[in-house]
Amino acid sequence: MNESLASNVSDIIMVGTTARFTGTVASGFDPQSWGVLKEERLGEMAAAAASRKVMFTDDEALSVASAQLAEDGVWELAPAVTTYHRWAASSGSLDRELTAGESSTIPGTGSTLRERWNSALESPADIAGLPAPAKAGCGVVPVTSDGFIVLGVRRRTFVAAGSRAEYRDNVHVIAEGMLPADVGSDGTVSAAAAAARGLIEELDVHTADIIPTGFFLDTLRWQPVFSFLAYLPMTFNQVWDSAAGAGDRWEADRLLALPFRDGPELRSLVEGTHPELHLASNHAQAYLACAMAHAFGTGR
Repeated sequence: MNESLASNVSDIIMVGTTARFTGTVASGFDPQSWGVLKEERLGEMAAAAASRKVMFTDDEALSVASAQLAEDGVWELAPAVTTYHRWAASSGSLDRELTAGESSTIPGTGSTLRERWNSALESPADIAGLPAPAKAGCGVVPVTSDGFIVLGVRRRTFVAAGSRAEYRDNVHVIAEGMLPADVGSDGTVSAAAAAARGLIEELDVHTADIIPTGFFLDTLRWQPVFSFLAYLPMTFNQVWDSAAGAGDRWEADRLLALPFRDGPELRSLVEGTHPELHLASNHAQAYLACAMAHAFGTGR
């Protein structure tokens, strides 16, 4: 894809416009040293989540077991099952300081899992060699018929919790971890199906023109991630009314409308310099940058 603002988002490697899943969903695998990670981390993580009043449930999730480049230049991904706890305690916290028990048990040198495992995610082909799950993610930038991006002022999640000292509104677009049940009309796992599910669950929007805008690797948390732009056949006011009945309306305290046009406001939001708004994660930055690249050219 053309160079875009996403090229400069921290810990993001742009891979292409899209990728596809092939084959049936396979059984997952436990992260290396899962026994000690489970013993040393999960209790503390659960307690931290409870004190911060954020979600930390061990739901089933979709991971990528391996990837290979097809003749048409599209990456083909092999789907597998993982769980949120397995990912959060391993790939989701690679730079967390090891406990004494972990340091004495996990092979290698260094004070974090990233240093002990010494594995890099620089290409989808590297996924097969990772010692922990590569949990697949999906994000959608919703644009209303009257030309506004729908942003949610975010409630906190365990991994993307933001800073307590942040004075700006912490905002996001539609962001979903993919599930094994996200399948298309042909019965195979589909990121577009996850995007459509996200629009339903968070906004109660059931019809949209969903366009793939990017496929990237988050090297911070070892995640392959899909980005979409969705043009909604509804005004912002209609989406506001619709979202009141959404199943996951709890994920946002309220909705904001921001004009979807190229210019300093959107660029400052992606770059993290907006005076009033702050994107909730590097994923949200990449989603918006990819949407800008698709709609306005390079997004610069």
